[in-house]
Amino acid sequence: MSLIIGVSGASSSGKTTVAKTLRDLFPNSILLHEDDFYYPDDQIPFNQELQEYDWDCPEAVNFEKLKDTLRNFKRDPKFQFTESSKESVDVSITLNPQIERKIKETVGHLSLPRIVFIDGFLLYHDREILDLLDVCLFYKTDYDTLKNRRQNRQYTIDNGIWTDPPGYFEKIVWPQYYKNHTHLFENAYDNEQQLKENTAKIVEPRIVAFDNDNSTEFNQLILQTARMICRGLSL
Repeated sequence: MSLIIGVSGASSSGKTTVAKTLRDLFPNSILLHEDDFYYPDDQIPFNQELQEYDWDCPEAVNFEKLKDTLRNFKRDPKFQFTESSKESVDVSITLNPQIERKIKETVGHLSLPRIVFIDGFLLYHDREILDLLDVCLFYKTDYDTLKNRRQNRQYTIDNGIWTDPPGYFEKIVWPQYYKNHTHLFENAYDNEQQLKENTAKIVEPRIVAFDNDNSTEFNQLILQTARMICRGLSL
């Protein structure tokens, strides 16, 4: 059996960088990306108002395939996900050597089976997926930071490279994030501004949340995350 750790948050919350770093720190671990479970480009829902494809809605992702894959990892310790990934394998951030050594020493004291990190912008909207995860991590960032980060990014799709058209974040990315995550936050249905300001509190008891805005020190974020994982897996 494999242990499955969800690494989620809004698009551009930094979750993929965190997930790749954790994969490198935990021995016998692998990393899956939810982006590799998108439907083919010609099956992505079309937003009539913006006249663009909506890559941020649940209907764009083959969640049945994702859930079957996670179940296979749970059942079979030798299961391999062999499909090629659209995600780059490079991580541009180098950890402080002392922090890295401290984490690896802590992890080394644990007897762990294979760990599967699943990185995705939509993992906790679906109770079936939530129930397949042994640890649930969530990275929170304020609206303006998400928007600025997203505007500077490009994405690999079947037909080449995707860059957000004008208005895409405001009319698709953020509304979909709000719609599919409000149930996780205290009073978020009544106060969207709390989510925009990153002041809303997570109320889902199985999810551990971390702030990851532009003032966050990445080494400390990884150290806190790794310690939380070790505590959770040693219970």
